[in-house]
Amino acid sequence: MWGERKDQTVLVSGESGAGKTETTKIVIRYLTGEGGVDAAADRGDKGTAGGGGRGVVDRILSTGPIFEAFGNASTVRNDNSSRFGKFVHLNYSVNTRSIVGGSVKVFLLEKVRVTGCEVGERGYHAFYYLLSSPRSTFTWCDTKGVELQGWFGYTGRGGKTKLGGGTEGDRREWEKVNDAMRKVGWGEERIEGIWRTLEGILMLGQITGSGYEVDGELKQRVDQSGPERRMVRQVAELWSIKEDDITNMLERRVMITRGERMEIRHDKEKMGWCRDAIARGVYVRMWEWMVGELNNAITGPGGGGDGADKGAGVMRIGVLDIFG
Repeated sequence: MWGERKDQTVLVSGESGAGKTETTKIVIRYLTGEGGVDAAADRGDKGTAGGGGRGVVDRILSTGPIFEAFGNASTVRNDNSSRFGKFVHLNYSVNTRSIVGGSVKVFLLEKVRVTGCEVGERGYHAFYYLLSSPRSTFTWCDTKGVELQGWFGYTGRGGKTKLGGGTEGDRREWEKVNDAMRKVGWGEERIEGIWRTLEGILMLGQITGSGYEVDGELKQRVDQSGPERRMVRQVAELWSIKEDDITNMLERRVMITRGERMEIRHDKEKMGWCRDAIARGVYVRMWEWMVGELNNAITGPGGGGDGADKGAGVMRIGVLDIFG
């Protein structure tokens, strides 16, 4: 890069389970160490971002565990399969040859894995980290009297994980991810908000409704007398929305044609589809927000958070980790 004065790219490819994610981490650690901070330190340079080169490098490296927790999952071929594509840019100062910032572009997050997976696989790691966390974590809302049906619906097929369950590895990763969030500069309130959002998704997945008949047709609605109603209350509390909004979204859809408003009540199948669509939508919006916030944390003078413009006096090395 320095000899030719041209930006460079490293492409990490291979079949699922070949080691793409681990290779990407090794490459980034090498480039942030040998090519950036250490070289600058040998010359007495401090870098130009984040109070010195090491600060921005620490934040760049800390994005890795966060992306893996919320974008990777266990499959039959790979215990840490990337369910999205990732293009990491490392920006170097032409003058000091030290890292001054970075950015990450992500592609094609697998939405359907939020609400289920094949037998023998798991959903996104973050759900299992949350479920293996200390029981006190769930004081964010009152779960007394809430029937969790043993296994959570969105994690039960593959991981068979329940509240307080999970592996020792999951419990270690829970601490690791929270530590990484703090290193990128996120406060406790923001971190709690992320886990509250995940907990709401898990609880939403427990709502299946009960059948009732309308004009000879069998429809589905939230059980108003049982624990399901309390589950709706918990989701509303966790997401800071109204209970009626959740109930209405699950039970019916509204169509407006030529000024006429029609309410169409859901049967059991459509209620399940709607519930899963809400869960996926919330997860994806949270994911997109997290990507933006992580880019804000690592962006230096090297350009905007989307990595489109690298700015003057900056050269870049890109590392592409493809899906799988």
